[in-house]
Amino acid sequence: MGLRPRLVLLLLVPMMVTLALYAYLRADEERAERLVEFRRHTAVTSKAIKLSVEHAMRSPSLADAQQLMSKLVAQQDDLVRIRLFDKSLRVVLDANLLAGYVSAPRERLQGVIDRGEPDQRDQRREGRALYSDLMPLRPRDSTVEGVLEVVYVAGQLDENLRRLSVNFGVGIALLCVILLVITWFVLQRFVIHPLDALMNGIHRLGRGEAAPRVLVQRPDELGRVAEAFNQMSQRLESTLGELHNETERSLELQRQLRRTEALGMLGKFCSAVAHEVGTPLNVISGRAETALRTLPGQDPLRPELQAIITQTDRISKIIHSLLDPLRPRKPALTPTSLDAVLAGLLPLLRHTARRGGITLTVLVPPGLAHFDADPGQLQQVLINLVMNALEATPKGNQVTLEARPLSHAGRPGVGISVMDTGQGIAPDVLPRVFEPFFTTKAAGEGTGLGLAIAKDIVREHRGQIHVESTVGVGTTFTVWLPEARGTRP
Repeated sequence: MGLRPRLVLLLLVPMMVTLALYAYLRADEERAERLVEFRRHTAVTSKAIKLSVEHAMRSPSLADAQQLMSKLVAQQDDLVRIRLFDKSLRVVLDANLLAGYVSAPRERLQGVIDRGEPDQRDQRREGRALYSDLMPLRPRDSTVEGVLEVVYVAGQLDENLRRLSVNFGVGIALLCVILLVITWFVLQRFVIHPLDALMNGIHRLGRGEAAPRVLVQRPDELGRVAEAFNQMSQRLESTLGELHNETERSLELQRQLRRTEALGMLGKFCSAVAHEVGTPLNVISGRAETALRTLPGQDPLRPELQAIITQTDRISKIIHSLLDPLRPRKPALTPTSLDAVLAGLLPLLRHTARRGGITLTVLVPPGLAHFDADPGQLQQVLINLVMNALEATPKGNQVTLEARPLSHAGRPGVGISVMDTGQGIAPDVLPRVFEPFFTTKAAGEGTGLGLAIAKDIVREHRGQIHVESTVGVGTTFTVWLPEARGTRP
């Protein structure tokens, strides 16, 4: 069932039930009022007849009473029978328009004589509603000398009550139809149409349209929902743009990180080659110089030794010239705050953490001291540590980057810790994590140079880096950097 008929039912059914209950109670109240009015009318009429009959009974002849009773029955529309009984319950006078009517039972008549009190009852004869009123007669004193039976027909009352019920029913039906039309129109105009507009906006947003707007300008709840949707779509478009920019920057940093690792690996490899080649060259050059000094000035071997010395020096210069572009540059140390270093990193690192389903928590207290650092190289260190922590942490867990004032060997400084909640590092592996080319990652996933380069950079910053790990709990890398003198923020 659609929303429109459900809303109509939810609104109309309670109203219709309420109206029907009200109509029933109102009709019942009206019926009670009509019945009370009928009973009041019959009571007045019966009282008047009783007084007239008692007055007529005081005369020697009852002819006047008979004539009076017949006249009353003939003139009153709802009065159909008047009958007079003596104390022995014999019919003394009878004025009757109701054929076939059987008088009241003897025990009922006798009860009126014995108690001296009237008895009124509703009756039904051959489909007609009747009202019977038995009254004790006391024409001379307080002694009951007979019973007066007055019978009224209640057909007009029944007809009035039926007409009243029909009128109430028709009125309620017409009111329900009017309410149905009005409710349908109001729902269509003020609920369904705005909801359709809102649903269309949601569908457009689901199709990827740029910030679709819902044109529902109303001061009610639906208007506020539409305005909230418009604001949400605008924020979503802005967030998607920021996410795109963060992704691009993250990819660029990852490319830089891979390039740095590759260059570091190549630099260390070339340094090792230079060391292994340079040492024999130095030995050859030294021996040649020693031999050259021991030979006489005109010895024919002197030019050969001189050529050996010249060529070894040439080879050494070539090797050093090749290594110069790969050697890590000296950091340009300046007073730096950690907030400035993290400002460009956190959006990218948080994006990487969210993509892996990991919570990245950053705890940096205000007023942290400045330290001497090269921001670019320190960013490289933090990227390496945080990326390693994210790779080691299962989905749904947490990585924390925390900074705090920390002294080392009596020198004030700043400690920067990166804590993961992974499986930890085995005790036999822990001492080797800073060795070049050592890695526990699968082939093709790491070079084993990241931590070695990070350690070299921290050392060039006159700082320290160390690691603590507990198997099954996690690992913490802490970088300590000395405080810059006279540069507290």
